[in-house]
Amino acid sequence: YQPLDQVMIFFAGHGYFDESFKEGFVVVKESLKDDPGKTSYVSYNRLRNVINSIPCEHLMLMMDVCFGGTFDDAIASARDVDVYKEVSQSEFIIRKLAVKTRKYLTSGGKTYVSDGIPGKHSPFAKRVLDALNTFGGTDGILTLTEMYPYVEKLNPEPRLGKLGDDAPGSEFVVVVK
Repeated sequence: YQPLDQVMIFFAGHGYFDESFKEGFVVVKESLKDDPGKTSYVSYNRLRNVINSIPCEHLMLMMDVCFGGTFDDAIASARDVDVYKEVSQSEFIIRKLAVKTRKYLTSGGKTYVSDGIPGKHSPFAKRVLDALNTFGGTDGILTLTEMYPYVEKLNPEPRLGKLGDDAPGSEFVVVVK
């Protein structure tokens, strides 16, 4: 792969979660129907290792499989009854506030950033305020993920990331009253 190449892997198929192993699996064509040891299945752990070893700087894996969330060891295997139903606003807020969040958003990397026009906000501050002034849209919830598109095209490029004890699935949430 060349330095700027990107690889996206999309897999749609069958998945399985074994409660006793606490492990998710891809069920392939050659997998045995009755395989107590799951030796004919591809474990998500093995799949993570194989994909991580692909010599490409930018890689995205998408899986449309049952129990696909168990690709992440920290995710429970519970499934919703209505697969198309979204959680309510309060459930979303509770879900996001239940885990520790440590995120950062900076106006640039290792470089000077513009102060903007004297007497006005910097380009970064103006875009953050623009995002805040949306009041989270129709749901009244503004997340850091929703804020980032307001600033990501600035020059220099803003930096977004996590630090310290940031938990998987965490999100910084602003709830409009």
